Amino acid sequence: METKCQLIDALKDKPSTSRLPPINWKLCIICQEDNNQPLNCPVESKRKDAGIGYKTIADDLLAFSKTAECSVSLNLDRMDEGSGIETTLLNHSAAWHKTCRDQYNSTKLKRLQKRKDLERSEEPIPKHTRSSTESKHKLELCIFCDQLEPVGDLREAQTFGLDTRVRSAASLLGDTQLLAKLSTGDMIAIEAKYHLKCLASLYRRADKKKLQEYPSHENSVAHSIVFAELLSYIEEVHLDQSVVPVFKLANLANLYNCRIKQFGIEEQTIHSSRLKDRLIAHIPGLEAHKKGRDILLAFDSDIGQALYDATESRNITDAICIARAATIVRKQVFAYNAPFTGTFAPDC
Repeated sequence: METKCQLIDALKDKPSTSRLPPINWKLCIICQEDNNQPLNCPVESKRKDAGIGYKTIADDLLAFSKTAECSVSLNLDRMDEGSGIETTLLNHSAAWHKTCRDQYNSTKLKRLQKRKDLERSEEPIPKHTRSSTESKHKLELCIFCDQLEPVGDLREAQTFGLDTRVRSAASLLGDTQLLAKLSTGDMIAIEAKYHLKCLASLYRRADKKKLQEYPSHENSVAHSIVFAELLSYIEEVHLDQSVVPVFKLANLANLYNCRIKQFGIEEQTIHSSRLKDRLIAHIPGLEAHKKGRDILLAFDSDIGQALYDATESRNITDAICIARAATIVRKQVFAYNAPFTGTFAPDC
């Protein structure tokens, strides 16, 4: 009897299902090996939907089978007893190794599908490097924080109302850097880009600054009362002809802040320079004079008298010092006793 030789093509002549042994449900359903690795069984899970793991693995295995990437030993026909793969696995409380399950997870499935799509379109898989990413994506600059971002990540100014509000906030905060950027044109003309969080931060800082300079109605009434009391105090002291009043600005500011705290306003304190401007504007003849680090407030009508008193005080002080010195010398002269015998000594 002659024996015929036949060339077997491994890609075309795959083993049939009948040649494979039935699945041992006590082993890993994927590798069918007992390698002392722990088995994961969804039925033993403490979750309420304990059997959901069978649906997930059934969907993944079916998707892999459509891409012809399943191993020969993993034949899905053996996992389906007529009621579907998910039901069959659940009935047998199927389990698997974690390493085996990772070979057929959704992440690898997505990568496989992407590679298949690229192969069909005959496009090579691009290598994502830092240089290629930077050359591919043009970077844009946030006008507020000067941070570079890819195109599309920043918002673009499209209304004149935004430009007006940003300029107002920058002026209120004294942000010279932002004002310099806006000096070249409005935000639409210069195609300004920005982070939404940076714009919100600018608005919050401007609102906080505005609240400090323009307090609420109740606080405004309290500030008005305290300022009026301070004006009355300065005018009453000025009416006293026996003294030439000179006020230290730091002391007036402390007096103002202490009084405003009595109204229950703890956070809002007045700035000394702003208080000086308001006092000079409301009291005619009041002038500010700087002496070292201190600022002194005095009335212009009292400047001459103050200079005269200072000069007279200096003259009186000098005379008192001279008189005390003469008294000391006189005491020393009279305290010295020199007996005279009627003749002078030869060495005199």
